[in-house]
Formats: sequence, structure tokens, C-alpha cells
Amino acid sequence: MYRILHVIDTLGTGGAENYVVNLANKLNKEKFQVWIAYTDGRIQGIDGEALVSKLDKNVRLVKWNPKKIGSLKSLRYFPYNIYHVISLYKIIREFNIHLVHTHQPFSAFRAWIAARVAHVPVVHNHMTIITPERQTEWLLVKHKTLARIVDKFVNKYVAFSQCLMQDLRIKLKVNHSKIALIYMGVDLTLYNFCQTNKHFKAKMHLDEQNPVVGVIARLYPEKGINKVLNAWPYVVREIPEARLLVVGDGPLRHQLEEMAKSLGILDSVIFTGVRHDIPEILNIIDIYVQTSDRPNLGLSVLEAMAVGKPIITIVQNDEEREMAEETIIDGYNGFIVSNIPQEVASKIIWLIRNKKQAKEMAQASHILAEEKFNLEKHVKQVEELYQSVIESKE
Repeated sequence: MYRILHVIDTLGTGGAENYVVNLANKLNKEKFQVWIAYTDGRIQGIDGEALVSKLDKNVRLVKWNPKKIGSLKSLRYFPYNIYHVISLYKIIREFNIHLVHTHQPFSAFRAWIAARVAHVPVVHNHMTIITPERQTEWLLVKHKTLARIVDKFVNKYVAFSQCLMQDLRIKLKVNHSKIALIYMGVDLTLYNFCQTNKHFKAKMHLDEQNPVVGVIARLYPEKGINKVLNAWPYVVREIPEARLLVVGDGPLRHQLEEMAKSLGILDSVIFTGVRHDIPEILNIIDIYVQTSDRPNLGLSVLEAMAVGKPIITIVQNDEEREMAEETIIDGYNGFIVSNIPQEVASKIIWLIRNKKQAKEMAQASHILAEEKFNLEKHVKQVEELYQSVIESKE
């Protein structure tokens, strides 16, 4: 039996965190023993244990709480970074880990060094396009020598999309042979295709005649909630009974609520805060809007597809359009639309008014999720990758 250690920043609410929980729960327990090393989020000022209750009882947890968090290149934080590496090294040795799987830059860089010292192979998920805003990863883009050194610490990269695979090859110069393309998967068993719960809709203070447009995201700048808010006045001008559901929380909540107020749409926008009943939320939504910058395989949009919803993805340039095309076939399971409020609104209005075509797009979304973004298929491919990497190291 192989022992796998997932290393992640926290088990708070987020896409990477949900992914780790779902994968850990689904891995074949007859072949793999699973540990998750995480922090409780106190240093970061968040609830780093929000998803712990969702884990299967066979998944083992171990904390590697950092004393302080700082830049890898800062001499001031050097002692703390060494402490992080030693903490993770001890965990690897204590549980005789066969493979380390990393997911986020902060914990990943430290885990790579610890695994290297322990002579344990590493698999790393590449989940997000590298940009200057992602400072830790951008260091590798700016400093090619450092990138080549770091690359030696990773045995295999998992790219969740074609765009992410190209990102690794172009920006970090990763050899194609080191990249495994494994599309993100969602657990289809959690979602009831096109089964709207009328009682739950009423609980959310929505009437049967209210068409519901939804977006699920942490309320951070890169999530782009302002894009759909800017379009919403044009929607309610044509369809006053329409409602916009903004699911999630974050530092921009007050600002976004004030924005909705200034646009005169606050009465038709519902900010729900954090919800832990996403399948139920998705079932009462008629149209899902993907607003994030660099819209490449977000978990929420895949969940919306699994439930069977037409998707509208807002893009700002050709690069984002290319990313969106991996989940959205324009005119088949939704629309890819430029970030122009009137254009976004026109697609929302069209889907609300053309129920037959919207239903066909919803069915297409569900079929695409089953065929391309199925968690069972994803887990099987990850298990095969684990086995291949471990056996090649032996």
C-alpha cells in the first residue's frame, strides 16, 4: 500500500482546498493511505479547518502550523522558512511517505525541499495561470536559473487544462514529458441534474416567477463580480423579476454591496455569504455566470455544468477566450461574451426568454461534465500517475 501526503496551505474554503478534500475522499483506500498536512489558518487570519468535517474518516490529518509567513527570498523570514521545511520533513519521515502531492505555492516550495531531502518524489498541481500578481510563482518566470533548479524538485506536474499545460511549457520551460494533462473532475453523484427544489427556493426568499442568475466565488478582485453587477441594470430593466445570487464572501463584500446600491439594483441582488449547500444553491439557479479573470476550469463552473446549467463566461481578451473554450462551447452549452455590460446582459436576457434553447444548453453542459470533467475518471488517472511516479523512483 502506498502512502500519499497532500501538502496544502489550509483546509479553508476555496477551490484548491475543495479539490484536495474530494480527491482524498475518493482515492482507492485499498491501494493508498492518505495524509493531509495543512495549517489551521490562524497566522493567515482565516478558518483553516472549515472543510475538515467533509473528510472521510480514513483520511489522516497532520498540522504543520508555521510560526510566521514571509517571502521565500527575504532574509528576515529565512529562519521561519527553514522551520517550515524541517516540520514537513519530519512529517514525511514519521509516516514513511512514498509520494508528496502539492497544490499551492506557499506550502509547495517548502514541501518540495523537504521531499527532496527525504528522497521522496513530488507531484504538483498546476491549477492557475501564472501572472505577476502571483508573486511566488512569478519569481520563477523572472529568474530562469531558479526555475531550472526548482524544476528538479518536481517529478511530475499535473495540468488541469491545455492552457495550463501551455503555461508550464512557455513560462517555466517545463519539459512536455514531465506534464500530465488530467482535466479537473467533479463528483457527479452530489448533483441532481435539473431538479429544482421549490421549498429551498422559497427559503432563499425567491418566488417561482423569479428567474435566478448565479455566481459562486470568493469576493476578491480577481473573481470579477463587478462584471456581472455592471450588466445587471440592463437585465432588470427588461426583466424586473430577475434575481442575481452572489454566493461567497470576502474582503470586497461591502464594496460590492455599495456598488449594487449605487447602480440601483440592490433589491434584485442577493449576497448570501459563504454557503455549504452548493448543490442545493445550484439547483435553484437558472443561469450560471463565470466572472473570474483568467476563467480556466474553476470548480464552481464545473459544478454548475454537472447540475445542468447554461453557462455565460465573461472574457476580457483572446487569452481568456481560449481558456473559456475548454469548458464552454459557444452556443452549445452557453456563451462566451466580451466584458461589455450590454453584451453580457443581452445573453442573460436571451437565455431567460428562450427557455427551450436554454434547456438544451443545460443538457449539453451536463453531458460535457460527464464526458470530460468526471471526478471518477480524474481520480483513476491520478492513481495511475501516483503508481507510475513511485515505481519509477524505486
